[in-house]
Amino acid sequence: MGAVVRPWAHEAVNLQASGDGTLIRGRPEDYEGQPLFSSYWKWKEDLIWSSGCAQRSGAAQKRLSDWSISPSQLQEFFSSHGPAKWVCSAVDSVEQGEVRLEERDAQCELVEPLRQLVEQRGGDVESADDRELLRFLRSRSMDMDKAAAAFVSHQKWRSEYVPKGRFTEADLPTELDAKKSYWIEQDKKGRPVLLTLGRNHVYNKQDPGEFTRFLVYALDKAIAGAPPNTHNFLTVVDLKGIGVKNLDSKSLLVAFEVLQNHYPDRIDKIFMVNAPLIFNGLWKVVSKLIDEGTKKKIIFLNNKNLTETLLKEIDAEFLPKDYGGNADLLLLQDAIVSKGPDAPLETADQSSYL
Repeated sequence: MGAVVRPWAHEAVNLQASGDGTLIRGRPEDYEGQPLFSSYWKWKEDLIWSSGCAQRSGAAQKRLSDWSISPSQLQEFFSSHGPAKWVCSAVDSVEQGEVRLEERDAQCELVEPLRQLVEQRGGDVESADDRELLRFLRSRSMDMDKAAAAFVSHQKWRSEYVPKGRFTEADLPTELDAKKSYWIEQDKKGRPVLLTLGRNHVYNKQDPGEFTRFLVYALDKAIAGAPPNTHNFLTVVDLKGIGVKNLDSKSLLVAFEVLQNHYPDRIDKIFMVNAPLIFNGLWKVVSKLIDEGTKKKIIFLNNKNLTETLLKEIDAEFLPKDYGGNADLLLLQDAIVSKGPDAPLETADQSSYL
């Protein structure tokens, strides 16, 4: 039995785990609730520290992933903890039935070569999370070169456009004062849902860039508020009551550009509800400029199927009253999450929601 223990924390683990050839893949923080996986990582950490091979602090600290575990040591662990199960956190959408087992394995195997391409193009591979890399790969139809180029471009954009790692409420006063965006606590998968009221949106002539900052703030907050192992979430765009002043093709295109280039594969579904006839002309123009992968996620709902469809996704306890549920509306800025844009700057873990 061979054993190859690769990345710690930000890379997929790939190791021969037991006599029947099953594998374990994943990251310890993703499987904190699974005793076998948590036990393995604690056992490995204790083994390496006790060996005196690594130092805990300073530049001399060596990543635990750089240390291999011998077959005999691995056998010792599994003989006391039982057989392993197949787990792959790098392809986190598998838990939602979106990726078959064989596809999941194939995608996991692409992480390392994609990292190499990113590094060759000058990207920062140390801060690159496996799941983030795979989101870019899936959104580029599994084209490695396109995914690497897109990821490096995204890293450059993020470092230049969001130098502090996030935007706060002070960076987008006009957008928040418009009261256009709301927070639905959770859908049936435990994910937060973003709700936007189109009638409260007007193009910001004074500071057009504030809308982009607002998008980053909202998306980062949704990601930060999502449960572990969740890579995407729902959005609802309510177009009821919109008029000519709300028909803003520039901002709509910016929104899809940001989603496609910087938050790929983050949106599960976009429900466009209560769309009036006045919206049709704008949508015919804008939809031609959206990639096919994103368009497939957009679902238009009318009054006949609105409540029924949304209740399949969101329990009545959390669905706002305007859509057939029992909940009150909660402004996006009033929702508090423990990390992300609302956390104190000195304690916020920025990498956790990028």
